[in-house]
Amino acid sequence: MTCEALRCGISNDAASLPELVQFYTEVFLRAPVERRIEIYGHVAMIVPQLGGATAGAITPFMLLDPDLGVASTATVDYTSLGSLLDNDPMTRPKDVVRMINKDIPKNPAAVIGGLVALGDPRVCDLIAPIRATLDADQVAAVTKCYSGMTAKCVVDFYLDWLDELVDRRDYEGEGIFGNVAAGLYRLANDRKAPFVVDGLRPFPVPGGDNPEWPDIRRIEPPEFVEVNR
Repeated sequence: MTCEALRCGISNDAASLPELVQFYTEVFLRAPVERRIEIYGHVAMIVPQLGGATAGAITPFMLLDPDLGVASTATVDYTSLGSLLDNDPMTRPKDVVRMINKDIPKNPAAVIGGLVALGDPRVCDLIAPIRATLDADQVAAVTKCYSGMTAKCVVDFYLDWLDELVDRRDYEGEGIFGNVAAGLYRLANDRKAPFVVDGLRPFPVPGGDNPEWPDIRRIEPPEFVEVNR
């Protein structure tokens, strides 16, 4: 699977995709999730060494795997590592949104959750129109995709979502409201960093031991509460 995914990313040959899809769905998915995660780790480690143009190697895991963790992680990596077209930082997120709108991902909620987990306001704006199409189970899946780093734009994304739902009184709407509220709670309760981040994520994400993210700033919780009161 590692070799086939990398071959797809290097060659970018659309004619070979049907065979890769068949191999993934009929053979690779028989492996337990832990093994698929292990194999994906090999691909995700090699792609940056080959260059962002080979990010297509990640797409089978993003689009064909039903597991929440595999698909969402692959989405984060695909958008973070992929090279740009016309120097547009939203090249890869826009590509993923197009795939979602065409019903290509096996687990679209996981892919949307991966986009949310990027913590970039431009990406949140791209996917805001999609959230109205999700059912309660899909919303629950989206809100479980969390990196442990809380971004201001994601808090705003969830608050705006709750505003859209607050006047709904049907059973489905109340279930969705509860799941969005749980996602908002998770941003505070499960965070690994003691601060909130605000700003624009670099695309592609720079490599190295100490990558620079010049457009990101840290907000201490008391300041964040005061500004958003």
